[in-house]
Amino acid sequence: MIEPGPNVTIASLLGLWRRQSIRWPDGRQDNVTAVYWLQGATHYADLRIPGGRPSFDGVASLAQCTPEQREWLATQEGFAGELRLADGQFHWVRDVDFQPPSGARDIGRLRFVDSSHDLMIEDGVEQPYTEVWRRLDRGESTNRTALVMQLIDDDKTADRGWFLTVGNHFILAVDHRRSAHASTRDMEISHGLRHGSAGRWVITDSTNPWRERRPAFDAATLRMDWDARTAVEQHASGTRRWQVIEPPKGAARWADWFPASTP
Repeated sequence: MIEPGPNVTIASLLGLWRRQSIRWPDGRQDNVTAVYWLQGATHYADLRIPGGRPSFDGVASLAQCTPEQREWLATQEGFAGELRLADGQFHWVRDVDFQPPSGARDIGRLRFVDSSHDLMIEDGVEQPYTEVWRRLDRGESTNRTALVMQLIDDDKTADRGWFLTVGNHFILAVDHRRSAHASTRDMEISHGLRHGSAGRWVITDSTNPWRERRPAFDAATLRMDWDARTAVEQHASGTRRWQVIEPPKGAARWADWFPASTP
């Protein structure tokens, strides 16, 4: 039974959602793929890892993967960008996408199906499907606000990316494929848990399995400037610069998000 209550809005979606199942009209169903959707005030990130992942023990990079491992990696999905709402339809605009563009838009209708509004049904608009979602984190530990940063500059590549964190969860999405010699699968989407300083924001699930159990950022090289609303990090191939998109200016300070990393 669909519970009465307010319409679903983007604001009412804030937090970390995990998909329980998806069903298509031909009877196919998937309740095995691990799907995480992290929603901020306007922006989102999504990670989808199919079941049956082969072992990646001893693999430290994409270059070390076997052809069979590479083939499996190519079955993963994930994307990030802005969520828009118009006429009761939600449009997940994909600024970065693990899969090659198909030309199809990602548009659905959402409805809550419990009184707490933590269980939700999504029905596809332009592609028929039905997804069941369960909210796992409402963002209480971050006062129901999100930190969203967009990758704006890398001094040696043309990488694009997003970083979102709400409550105890984060998703990092970085697309290297516009770089000069990037592999067609050289993109990372990682979900993890946020505990204290940035050096302890540890990846738990990733399209790059060798990144799991490692920090999302090297806290020793991360430098923040809240007045300029930027973060700068050093990484293996150069310097990355991030621009804060959420929260609005004046709503929070770096110490609220990076407590042990703030000068």
